[in-house]
Amino acid sequence: MLTLGPVLRYSFPSRRRVTPFIEAAGSFFWTNAEMPETPQRFTFTGAGGGGLSWKVGERDAFELSWRFHHISNAGFTEPNIGVNSSFVVIGFARSF
Repeated sequence: MLTLGPVLRYSFPSRRRVTPFIEAAGSFFWTNAEMPETPQRFTFTGAGGGGLSWKVGERDAFELSWRFHHISNAGFTEPNIGVNSSFVVIGFARSF
């Protein structure tokens, strides 16, 4: 699978080490996996969710977030059932 696209994030103002955020993403998506819900290899994906960022340094943070993810062919071919998923993300972030 290969996808490339922007992720827009809004971090709510906070003077504490823990900062809540929301984010949204959308991109083109290519896969070599067999998915009956989207019979073509080239599809579209969208995601959204929110989470918390714990600062552990001036530029570093651990993050815990939840995301809703959708994959479909945007109606270019039939069927266009799509695939929806929801998952928890645990990560590390560095600001530049």
